[in-house]
Amino acid sequence: MKCTVLFWMTKRGRIYKARFWKFSVETRLKVQVSPGSKKSEIEGFDPWKNALIVKVRSPPEGGKANRELIELLSEFFSAEVEIVSGLKSRKKTVVVRGLSMEDVYDRAKKA
Repeated sequence: MKCTVLFWMTKRGRIYKARFWKFSVETRLKVQVSPGSKKSEIEGFDPWKNALIVKVRSPPEGGKANRELIELLSEFFSAEVEIVSGLKSRKKTVVVRGLSMEDVYDRAKKA
C-alpha cells in the first residue's frame, strides 16, 4: 500500500493537504517447505493441509532455503513473492503481489 500526499496553496494563502492510497493486489498463501531435497520443485497443493508443498535443494542454514524458495515461487507465479511468517519454520506464509486470490490458488492447484 502506497500513500501519496499532495499539498497545494490557494490564492489566499490557505494550505490544503490530500492523501491518495494505492492498494496493491496481494494474496497470502501457506507453504510447506522441505529443505535439503534432491531437486527443487513444487510438488503440488495439499488440500488437507491447505498448503503448497515445495522442495528446495538448499539447506536450512543462513536463510539459503528461504532465498531459494522466494526465487522458485517468484518464477512459478511470475510475480513478487515475500515470506511474511515462518522464516525459521518449515510452515510458512508467503505474500504473492500482483495476482488475485483466484489466480494464485488456480496456479497452486495445477502444480
